[in-house]
Amino acid sequence: DDVKTAEILAPWNGQGQVYISEPGKAKFMGAIQGTLYVQAGHKDMIDALPFICPTVQEMNLKSQTIVTQGDCQIGAGEDIIFAAYECSGTAGGCEGTFKLKGGTGKFAKISGGSKMSSRTKISEALMDATSGVTVKLSTGVMILPKLTFKVPAQ
Repeated sequence: DDVKTAEILAPWNGQGQVYISEPGKAKFMGAIQGTLYVQAGHKDMIDALPFICPTVQEMNLKSQTIVTQGDCQIGAGEDIIFAAYECSGTAGGCEGTFKLKGGTGKFAKISGGSKMSSRTKISEALMDATSGVTVKLSTGVMILPKLTFKVPAQ
C-alpha cells in the first residue's frame, strides 16, 4: 500500500447559470467536465480518466474575486473516485486544495490529495431575456502539481 504521486493536467469545459445573489455579488451554479491526464509520475491507475464536477462559484463583481467549491466523480463504470475541491482567487484563476474522498471498485478506500490551481477562459455569456439569468459557458484547466494517492489492497 505505498503512496503514489502524479502531476495532473485536467482540461475541462464548464456550463451553468449565473444568478445575482445580492448587490455586487453573483453565484455560478453548474458543472465542469473533462479528462484527467497524468503529465508525470504514476500513470497506470489514473491516466486519461473522465471527470465531472458539480460546482458552485461565488463572485464578487466589484473586486473581481471568486471562491469556488466542487465535488468530483472521476472514472467510469464500477471504478469511481470521489473528490472535492475548493479554491479562491481573482476572475480567471484560483488556487486551493483537492482532496480524494474514497471511491468504488478498484478505487475503494482511495485517499490522498494535492494543492490545485485552475485557469479559466470565459468563452461565452448569454443573457436570458426572460429571467435575467446569464448562461455561462467556459473552458479551462485544473492543475494538480503533486497528487498523492494510496489505494489499500482489496
